[in-house]
Amino acid sequence: MPMDPARALLLFILFQATEKTIHQAGGRVSPSLLQSTLRALEAKSQWLDGPGETLQRWEAFLAAFHSARRTALAASPDRDATRILLRALPQFDAVDPLVRRWLDDPGLDLARTCLLQQLPDMETISRLCGIALGFQGITLTKKKLPQAVAAFIPLFQQSLLAQPPYRSILTSSAWTKFPGSRLRYPG
Repeated sequence: MPMDPARALLLFILFQATEKTIHQAGGRVSPSLLQSTLRALEAKSQWLDGPGETLQRWEAFLAAFHSARRTALAASPDRDATRILLRALPQFDAVDPLVRRWLDDPGLDLARTCLLQQLPDMETISRLCGIALGFQGITLTKKKLPQAVAAFIPLFQQSLLAQPPYRSILTSSAWTKFPGSRLRYPG
């Protein structure tokens, strides 16, 4: 059984944004992932317990995260900040009632955080990471957090695009015709 998305909440948020983009491009995605983040977490058994494409992408997403984490720790100009960020990301969970209310906000639009975009919204990702760290009682300075995020996300993207489930999507004819214009293509 792969890592529980409710225990790796920030990773799940980035995954859900990626899944919604795949859906917009005509890809098959579990319908539960098109709901609010809280509702998608509550319905996780619909896609987590089967051999479907969404489960394969979740497992590939986690593999890409772990691969990028190893690379980032070795290459980061600020290893301490990167270590703090990367240790905290997979531990942010949806147990706290304040987090649950935040996740159920219909105005929470995270599409810009999709890692398949050429330039994901680093400011929003940094803000989400700051929220995740804050809920865990961890802080990084306003300068160090965006720097750690900016150093990690391109490595995460590169690792994600190397994963077979994502490579096959990005090379499909439906994806190459998708009007997302700024989306990444494997090179």
